[in-house]
Amino acid sequence: LPSGCIGEASLSCVTDELLQLIDRATLHTNRFLREAGYHTIAGIASFCRADRADDVALLRRIETCLLDAIARGLADNWSQVRYAASVATRAFMESAPFREELYYVLAPRMCLNRHYVAEGVRLYSLETWRRVMQSDGPRVLAKHIDATVEFYCSQAQADNHAVREASCRCVVELASQVDRIAVSPHVDVLLQVLMVCFRDASWPVRDCACLACGQFVLAFPEEARVQLDALYELWFAHLSDNISSVRRNTAFALGNVIKAYKQDALDKILPHIRLNILRARDQPADSVLHKTLENVTEFGVAAKRIRDNDPHVHSNQQVFSCGSLAPKLKRATGCMDHGFTRTREPWEWSDGCVHLLGVLSEIDPTLVDEFLPALLELSEIRSFAHFHMLLQTVWNTFVIIARALGAELLSVKKCAYTSKLVASAIASLDCGNRLAASAASDALEAIHQVIGQESFRGLVSDEQWAILLQDPFAGAYFVKVSSDQGE
Repeated sequence: LPSGCIGEASLSCVTDELLQLIDRATLHTNRFLREAGYHTIAGIASFCRADRADDVALLRRIETCLLDAIARGLADNWSQVRYAASVATRAFMESAPFREELYYVLAPRMCLNRHYVAEGVRLYSLETWRRVMQSDGPRVLAKHIDATVEFYCSQAQADNHAVREASCRCVVELASQVDRIAVSPHVDVLLQVLMVCFRDASWPVRDCACLACGQFVLAFPEEARVQLDALYELWFAHLSDNISSVRRNTAFALGNVIKAYKQDALDKILPHIRLNILRARDQPADSVLHKTLENVTEFGVAAKRIRDNDPHVHSNQQVFSCGSLAPKLKRATGCMDHGFTRTREPWEWSDGCVHLLGVLSEIDPTLVDEFLPALLELSEIRSFAHFHMLLQTVWNTFVIIARALGAELLSVKKCAYTSKLVASAIASLDCGNRLAASAASDALEAIHQVIGQESFRGLVSDEQWAILLQDPFAGAYFVKVSSDQGE
């Protein structure tokens, strides 16, 4: 019964037997039947009016018979079913004059779906949240905090990696946007949930949990102290992760830790940088990106036939999410490491430390002074296959550092390194990788904007200036500067 086939006159035909049939449909193993069940609920609810007693009575019957079914649909593993349940939820909540009584079940699920991986579900849920809750969302979650925390914890253990990722985002919202007094009794449980996700086999889940732990520590620094040693161990491990975004986001998380614990955090973090920032020196020439991944290919008809009939190739293999290129990876439990640890390349340790320098410079620019020689050395390394990825990080980070240091770049202590870094950035324009060259161009522009044309020209030779004017990345900016200066 799609909504187009239901009218106000049909509402009298909605019996308890029909509602029970719809409930059974939402439990069916066939996802199309489950989806049809939720569209039927949406069709019935959308024609109910709050000012008609019969309609309100029908909505009460729907609550009695189908509230659990709607809640179940909002957590269904199929995106299409979850979307249909979201449609039913909006129709029901907007029609029911007693919707405040439904929040303890539906609000946590509605909130989580605002972060769901499927765009249709996410956007529809965001709009539903705005229409139903308006600006009252934090109050509702605080009022029903026990049910909310219980649901988020259960979703952090879901088989679907995208749901585990969404639950991490929801936990952060509780810490940062919901009444602190309401959340405080649940801090230990929520932090434990994040730490379990921090050890997940799926890197997007770990990436989200890494950032979430940093924000959670910033919101509840005293309550999180008990877990700090374990958290530092995980953050430092992820600072050299094989995935570049994980390294970058770990640096952001550690920035929040510094804001929360000041000198205590620096006493942990600075020694780690000193120990690891120059590990790229030890990088073998034949560096491998994502070293532990294999790419074995056999060619030829005979080899293909053998492979096609090899049961080992076609069983017990990696399973992927429907509608997503992300692999379905097992969740973590307790303190176990579910396979996230990978062999790290030495340059990845350096890369993570460089990201962390950018974060440090925004907190206290003087903290990066001692690491300028290391940055210079890293910018000149060309001895391994993936040097351009480290080079890109160095110059992207130096944009942040230059803006944080400002005129200090020309101070007596830093001027020599600034001059050498400018020369190294100009050399990087010809490194053979467009992303790294573009990052070097951005760094040169940032330095120029900070110190001005006269000081910048004092740092470069005529030959280097000519290179800048002709470079495909930096040229547009420096030609304009040259034209404005009448050169």
